[in-house]
Amino acid sequence: MIETQFKRFMEFVRSQSNKQHPAIGGRSTFTVEVVGDGFIFTPRSSGTPRKSSNARRFFERHRENGSYKTTDYSEKSVNASYYLSLLKSFYADNNKVAQFDSVDSPQAIEGYLVDFQYFKLKRNKQLADECKKRDSFTCQACGFKLSVNGKYAIECHHKFPLSESGKTTTKLSDLISLCPTCHRLTHLRQPALSIIELKRLLKNTWQAL
Repeated sequence: MIETQFKRFMEFVRSQSNKQHPAIGGRSTFTVEVVGDGFIFTPRSSGTPRKSSNARRFFERHRENGSYKTTDYSEKSVNASYYLSLLKSFYADNNKVAQFDSVDSPQAIEGYLVDFQYFKLKRNKQLADECKKRDSFTCQACGFKLSVNGKYAIECHHKFPLSESGKTTTKLSDLISLCPTCHRLTHLRQPALSIIELKRLLKNTWQAL
């Protein structure tokens, strides 16, 4: 599956050739050209092309941690901000999400019937149960563990969400146990927060209390 995803990513980048893209930090822009299995980035500020041939390795690293922080890739490429910008655009382009009204709205119309259709992504319950057992039914982000009437308040999270990967072969190592709150937090953004980003968010929140 990763091979298919990588090919889709490369096709997406080809479609973006000669367009100005903001770097992940938003401080500069660049254009990109696909050459073989690598890219040539040209920053608008300098106009000097930068050739990078490790697109595949960078793509796989992003699948592992899902992070959009350049310092998490410093050993992979000096062009991390460009790669991350393209990856973010790629997943956003392939996973359009609806805009929701503000939860702070003082009133709303409710209680009416609507007719709708939806697709449900197929998951493997046995694999999810194995993940929870492996993690001792404990949230791997905040350490929360709760059992009510013999049932644990724990959920199985795909490190690389199915909504972003599509049909794929999932291994136990691709899954992690999260409490309902942490699981919800990961999906407040699309692409979803990585576990690294989630832990960083929790740490900063606790320190601010």
